[in-house]
This record gives sequence, structure tokens and C-alpha cells, in this order.
Amino acid sequence: MRDDNQFFSLNHATHFERGFCYNITIHENSWSMTDTSLPQSVFISRVLDTKEVGCVWFRALLQLDTPFTLHCYASDSKQVTLADGRVSALDEILTSDKLTATEKRDLVCSAPFWGSGWVQGNDVLLTHLTGRYVWCMLTFTSGGLRHLPHLRLYYPAFSFVSYLPESYQGDPAPDAFFKRFVAIFQSLYLDLDEQIAAFPAQLDPMTADVSALHHMSSWFGLTACWEFGEEKMRLLLSKALDLFHIWGTKTCIQQMIQLLCDCTPYLQEHFKQGQQAFGFTVLIPERHYHPHLTLLLSSLRPAHTTCRLVYLQERITLNNHSYIGVNSRLSDWTPLTLDSHTTLGIHSLGKEADA
Repeated sequence: MRDDNQFFSLNHATHFERGFCYNITIHENSWSMTDTSLPQSVFISRVLDTKEVGCVWFRALLQLDTPFTLHCYASDSKQVTLADGRVSALDEILTSDKLTATEKRDLVCSAPFWGSGWVQGNDVLLTHLTGRYVWCMLTFTSGGLRHLPHLRLYYPAFSFVSYLPESYQGDPAPDAFFKRFVAIFQSLYLDLDEQIAAFPAQLDPMTADVSALHHMSSWFGLTACWEFGEEKMRLLLSKALDLFHIWGTKTCIQQMIQLLCDCTPYLQEHFKQGQQAFGFTVLIPERHYHPHLTLLLSSLRPAHTTCRLVYLQERITLNNHSYIGVNSRLSDWTPLTLDSHTTLGIHSLGKEADA
């Protein structure tokens, strides 16, 4: 099967910020209606250029979690006829500083060149779309916060009918019934083929999407580590195989806490101090406090052992957890300077003067 099919993809906040947005507020991973009292919101993409005159477009895929209508327009020229009958470059109208967003919407959205759109067109066969340049328009009426759309436009058009014997090819028109019928199975095949090709990336913790990360964390029994954030989870899963070779050991516990909390813990084994043989204490500086660390340690400790978590204060407290070289240290004596001319030595404190 041919693999030269290309596509334009709109799936990032910057992609939508470059286009025309009417009554839409763009966030990092979502968008919403700016004014919910208005009947609808409109997005029109920037011009997408294939560099190929007379390009025949193949297919549009759209993921959007709200009711929508999709319009696509293609042409070999950037000039269009607006709603008031004027002929102008579409991008110049959409980026003009002399027109308000409402005026741009009235001139462009109701222009005749758009034709009929697709309501809830998640997978659309673009049978009559031909031209070097293409624009897409999305309209929706839901006012809540929604995930950003994922839009793909595939080109150039081709049909699996061309692989069949000539007697099956029949009508050469792109909207012939048999071609549209075969396109259903063609879409299923291409989507499945794309998923298979992308599957190795879903097994790499650094490139997998969040849903795949959840599956991987359940395989390793690390679901409790999600409380430390997605970035930490990716880093932990990338080292999970090495950690499982030493699971339940002192080294494993220390390395996992170092990965998740960015600090090197001090692990005190009780049997070395003549205490119970099946217990240990994990000592961590209090500046690295995390509310879910106790839950993590309960899943890491070996069976039939007890684990105690202690946060070390940054000072010496008698009859408490104070360890030389861990959270305290001995240093040289420094004389006390009262002013720029007088230094009080330790030998003069509490000492009687000679008569």
C-alpha cells in the first residue's frame, strides 16, 4: 500500500492562536467560550499551503468533545468572495486591525464559498475539495471548558479502488458510490495501520500518552506514585526494570525516594542498633516533605516489616533525631565580635578577673 499520504495537523494551543478566534479563549490544553451569552463561537484556521496546484484533498479527522460543525474550503487562489460581494484575500481580512472580530465573522462566516458543512463530522471524506490552499472553520455552541480539538487534513486523495482490477474501478469521479463505499474500509485500515506504527512509542515512558502511562504504572504496581506528578512518573517508569531487580531492598527504597523527592534519604536499619530485627526508619530533610510519602513507603517495604518515616529538622534538638553529618555538623569555633575593635574570646566567659 502507498505510504506517501501527507497531512496537516492542528492540535496545539499555538496552532489555534495563529488562526481567527471569535468568542473563544485559548488555554494551554483547552479552550472555552469567552462570552456564554453569545449564541456560538467560531474558529477559522490560518491558510494551509500544500505547494501543489490543484491538490485533491482526501480526508479530515476531527476530535472535539462538544457538538460542532466543520467547514473546509480549498482553492488555488487566496482571493475569496466575501458576504458583501467584495473580493479580497481571506487572510488579510482575518488579520486586519481595521475590522472588529464581529465584522470579520459577518464577512467571512456567511460567505458563499464555504458551502455546506459537516455536523459532528469526526471522519469526513473530502470528495469535492481541490486546491493548493485550504482553510477550516469550526463552529460550536458549548460554553464550558473543553479540550483543544485535534484536526488532521490528509492529502493528496487516493483510493484503494486503484489496487483492484480495472473492471472494478468504473466511474472515475471522486464521489462515485463504489469509491465512497471502499473508503469506509480504507479509513479503518489506515487508522489501524497508523496505530500499529505508533505503538512502540506508547511503550516508552518518555513519549507515551497519559492513558498508556496509567497502564504501565499498574503493571509495575506503582499507581501510588502518581501523586508525585506526571513528570516524576515518566522518570520512574523509565527506571522501573532496574528497580525491580532490587525491589524491597534498602538501595531500592533510597533510589525511589531520590527520584520522586529529589533528595537522598538516610535509612536506619533497627537491627544494627540492637532493636527489633524487622523494622527500619527513613530519615528525610523536612524541606522535602510530601503528604503521600508514607503511602509510598508502605508499598515499598518488604513483607512483615515495619517502616517509620521521620522528617529531620534543620537544627540540633536534644533527645530527638539529630545525626552528625546528616542534619547537623561540628564546625570550628568562631570568636564573638562585639564591635570593630573588641573580640570576646571563649576563655573570658565566666572567668574571674585577677586581683
